[in-house]
Amino acid sequence: MAVFPTPSMSNAHTYILFIVGQSELSRRARLHFDQFVRAHVEGPIDYREIDVVADPAAAREHRVIATPLLYRVSPGPPVKILGDLSDEQRVRDILGLGSPSVTTTTPSPPPSDSPAPGSPNG
Repeated sequence: MAVFPTPSMSNAHTYILFIVGQSELSRRARLHFDQFVRAHVEGPIDYREIDVVADPAAAREHRVIATPLLYRVSPGPPVKILGDLSDEQRVRDILGLGSPSVTTTTPSPPPSDSPAPGSPNG
């Protein structure tokens, strides 16, 4: 039986990524984990990757029925995210990592002397 960290074992953010070998979905899940999670977590990260073909007992123990699956052990309540983690906003929201810093601009209103769209003069 595999021993996995529990929240009391470490102050680190603890994640397990369940994958199947070197599949395209597994590759993308690894890439997106690095981009969306690892890059935005403050503090240490305890990251494990488990190939469910090589370690089916771990998959059974954690009730993994599909892959790729990211399992956040800590902090907070355990969370599982199924898929290649490509939806950055969804992943960050679920894991409580906040929003990416994006600068947006608001379009300027039309000049006041311009006729309003749909008016007889516009």
